[in-house]
Amino acid sequence: MMAVIGVTSLCGCLTQDIRPPKWERVGAFRRYSGGRWQSDAQSQALDPLRGSATMIDAMTGSMRRCALFLPLLCLLLGFPALAEAGIVAKVSLSSQRMDVYVDGNPRYSWPVSTARAGYRTPVGTFRPQALAVWHRSTIYSGSPMPHSIFFHGGYAIHGSYETKYLGRPASHGCVRLHPAAAAALFSLVRQYGSGNTVIKIGY
Repeated sequence: MMAVIGVTSLCGCLTQDIRPPKWERVGAFRRYSGGRWQSDAQSQALDPLRGSATMIDAMTGSMRRCALFLPLLCLLLGFPALAEAGIVAKVSLSSQRMDVYVDGNPRYSWPVSTARAGYRTPVGTFRPQALAVWHRSTIYSGSPMPHSIFFHGGYAIHGSYETKYLGRPASHGCVRLHPAAAAALFSLVRQYGSGNTVIKIGY
């Protein structure tokens, strides 16, 4: 919406001030709105096309004002690109895959394991809450969770050494990745920062 307003304002400043000036006449003298009185002879000497010099001045002033708006307009139009900057990790529970986008461009697509029957993986949009290069589960027999990215309480994206189960539901609720994939994602999140990382889990 802001970008549309910026474009409208810019178009307005391009059209508003370059319209032909409105002339007023009193006897043999005339003037354009807001200008000085001139005789017909003076007017013709200035420009036989009646006020074209004034129009050029108006256009010049208008273009100068518009030049001030151009940086702001570029900034406004750049907002969508800024919104895509960073990392987006999309997890599909139905396909058991994670697609990773960096600055809006697809970077990785990996198989995952989410919650098996009797457990659940939270659905929604999250941001990383904590990072741990090495972690062991405090609930499930100290299971190793390398390169953990905690996103919802005790739920995390992490590496798993039970790679034969990747591509199908097998976890207690976490999102499991191959250890190498987990390390790659962990590195990206560290590089871009948790504030520039979004985790989306859906069906």
